Amino acid sequence: MKIQLAQERVKLLRVVVALIAISVAGIVVYAATQLTIQNNSSVIIPVTNLFAVTAGVTGTTNCATVSGYTDTGLAMSWVAVPQGTSVNANICLKNTGTGTDTLNFVASQLPTGVDFSTSSQGASPASGASVNAQLKLSATSAATIGQFSFTLTVS
Repeated sequence: MKIQLAQERVKLLRVVVALIAISVAGIVVYAATQLTIQNNSSVIIPVTNLFAVTAGVTGTTNCATVSGYTDTGLAMSWVAVPQGTSVNANICLKNTGTGTDTLNFVASQLPTGVDFSTSSQGASPASGASVNAQLKLSATSAATIGQFSFTLTVS
């Protein structure tokens, strides 16, 4: 059995195959720009009388009632950051000293295209006060993809 197609049908078939190939290529390119960045961070608090809780803290956590504050061995696991977006994480900080602390957050070892920010930069918790600090990682659409670790120093 031999299948014969009219010249017009052959042209139409070629166009359909070309459109499918272009669509598949477009999906592959789109997927390449949507890869996510996996990351985690260690948290260092060099200031005496400033303690933190990193596990289980959300934007609605009442940090005044949280237990388990420490100033050593702190780490945070962040959710994946898709390129071109940002993600938030929260940390509870407590001033156990006798004076007011002014918070300073510094993230180091971030890859190209990834930025750290927080609205709690410069916050001043009084003696005995606690702060729920929202931390933000933002990745540009050209951010280096893959897994990375960084250090967050809170002083």
